[in-house]
Amino acid sequence: MTGTHGAAWRVIDGMRAEFRSAQYTSWIAAVGVAIASALVDEPWGIAVGGVVAAGALARLTSRPALDRGDVRTAVWIATASNWLVTLAVAAIVPEAFPVLVVNVAGPPVLGALAFDRRELRPLVGCGVVVSIALGVIGFTAPGTGLADAVPAWFFEGVLVLFLAAHVMVMSSTVASSNQQYGNTVDEVLLANAALTRSDAELRASRRRVLAAGDAERERLERDIHDGAQQRLVALAVQLRLAAQLTERGSTASAAQLEAMHDECIAALDELRELARGIYPPALAERGLEHALRSVSARMPNDVSVRCADGIELTREDAAAVYFVCLEALQNVAKHGGPAVTASISVDRRADDLVVEVTDDGPGFDPEAASHRRGLLNMADRAGALGGELAVESVPGRGTRVTMRLPLGDRRGAHA
Repeated sequence: MTGTHGAAWRVIDGMRAEFRSAQYTSWIAAVGVAIASALVDEPWGIAVGGVVAAGALARLTSRPALDRGDVRTAVWIATASNWLVTLAVAAIVPEAFPVLVVNVAGPPVLGALAFDRRELRPLVGCGVVVSIALGVIGFTAPGTGLADAVPAWFFEGVLVLFLAAHVMVMSSTVASSNQQYGNTVDEVLLANAALTRSDAELRASRRRVLAAGDAERERLERDIHDGAQQRLVALAVQLRLAAQLTERGSTASAAQLEAMHDECIAALDELRELARGIYPPALAERGLEHALRSVSARMPNDVSVRCADGIELTREDAAAVYFVCLEALQNVAKHGGPAVTASISVDRRADDLVVEVTDDGPGFDPEAASHRRGLLNMADRAGALGGELAVESVPGRGTRVTMRLPLGDRRGAHA
């Protein structure tokens, strides 16, 4: 025994030297001492040799992780190596059970220095499993005398505790599963309710789009009938009179020809204005920024326009931006008067086009005005392209209308 203890202390000195020098040489020597100790024909010598071998293996296997600064991985590797060697020694020399129990309990203590409470739980759990395995080896192996020293009721008590723990774990699992199932059902119900609301909103939006289309066609028909059509009818009558004068041998006067020319110009102007309301020529020919500056110049208010460079839009996106800005500016002029100033900004943020129209007008309550046709039309234009419209306003503090459209990889004309 004296020689064995001396060898163990020499190994401990070698371990200390290794920590100071950070070299593998002393660990190779430690493994050699462990093998020599195991050759001693005494269980305690073999146990000490196993403990030393476990420490050497743990140090060698965890060294790369320590070199990388990964302390947690190093602790896990060292712990696993230590436990494997400890269980192997226990299976070979069951008499060394008491010494090996201490060796198994060491790594969780080491882990407590590197892990927080949550990370320490798996390590402690594995330590409990290894301790149980070591205990089974100690109780069942012949020669340890542990099985004879323990009363019979101990094993029955352990069995009862095991069954009780099993029932508790199963009950907890079932309760957790029921809770998760309940949460899942609640989530499904909430998602279904949200889907139902979205479907209802989509149907309402489509109905408004159809109604707006019908109303727009009626407006165009009325404007054409009351404006350009009447002028063209009058022009046709004047041309017929001129033709009758020609048949009688007389000619139309210069005043009559000038009047017919004026009627043609007026009819063309009205048709151009109607076409501009359908899709502005400036938008198709010169781009969004020019179209916005053009419509801003026709407003009685002072309006500034800023468009970020390099934005490419489809025809549909550009039209939506134009008409939303036009509606917002018309609201500024209608409800705020010519003294109100406004600004338009068009930017790209990530994969979204963000359009803002702000003014310093009297403002209003967005909730109370949410049913207005103009606001609904703007929201429908944005929603038809997968976007959204937000109106922020406080009475006496102006208004901000923000439209956000997803662009993704869509490309078209430059803004």
